Amino acid sequence: MKTQSRFWHVTYLFLVFALTTTFTALGQEIIVRGLVTDRNYKGIQGVIIRPESNGRPVGQPVQSDAGGNYELRVRKGEDFDLIYNHSAWHPDTFKRLSGNRDHSINKVLYQPGGEADYSATVVLNIFQAYEYIFTAGSVAGEPAERLKAEYGDRLAAIRALPKIPNQAVRTSLEAKRQNVFELFRIR
Repeated sequence: MKTQSRFWHVTYLFLVFALTTTFTALGQEIIVRGLVTDRNYKGIQGVIIRPESNGRPVGQPVQSDAGGNYELRVRKGEDFDLIYNHSAWHPDTFKRLSGNRDHSINKVLYQPGGEADYSATVVLNIFQAYEYIFTAGSVAGEPAERLKAEYGDRLAAIRALPKIPNQAVRTSLEAKRQNVFELFRIR
């Protein structure tokens, strides 16, 4: 009789602990969901989306599905950035997301080699994404050689810039390209 009573007491305590822990843990994450597409709004499968803060992960990376959809969970409370990466596309980022609420983020990725047809803003954004990835990788201790191996071919494909009538904007974009090429040691 005493053994049976002790069993139920231990079982009760375990259930209370398990439920308390589960309900507490449920409030410790936020959800980020969205869609990754090409510039014609066709979903891109296999894009890896990584949540990071100051070069360190704040959640598990996920891959977009056949329709380009994704959903990931991030630790609550810390602001973070998203990095979108696929070997056949230029990477992109979404910076400074609040770690205190859920988000819905749609992202358009661009293929290497078509930069002359993109707007100056799109090409500038592509260069900024590469700069961010290099900086975050350096902070996280990634060797420059590994970063170049992963991103160098896509970055080196940017040879032709869009036709920009404003000389100051064109000069600024060329300087940005030169700076990013130097970071990744591309000649």
